[in-house]
Amino acid sequence: MNKPKIVILGAGYGGIITSKSLEKLLKSGEADVTLINKHEYHYTTTQLHKTVVGTAADRQIAMSIPELINPIKTHFLQATVSSVDIQKKKCSLQAATLFHMIIY
Repeated sequence: MNKPKIVILGAGYGGIITSKSLEKLLKSGEADVTLINKHEYHYTTTQLHKTVVGTAADRQIAMSIPELINPIKTHFLQATVSSVDIQKKKCSLQAATLFHMIIY
């Protein structure tokens, strides 16, 4: 039996919450989960004003995605998605890499 391949596009609030939820729900090796984001960081948008006025450093509101996820259960890929084909269940990255997706 092939393991399901789950691709999460974007590591905003929804992407991070989805990856963390899947890490809790899935046993190690039960599925191949990949989180794709353009940047290697997630930032707390509600705290951005603090960097502007100087009450918080950038590192206080930006978190490293590899440090937020469990690398045993979720693979992080820093890349930009160029297209998504829902019928074929594939997404293309700028480097022309294709991933199969599970679409609900």
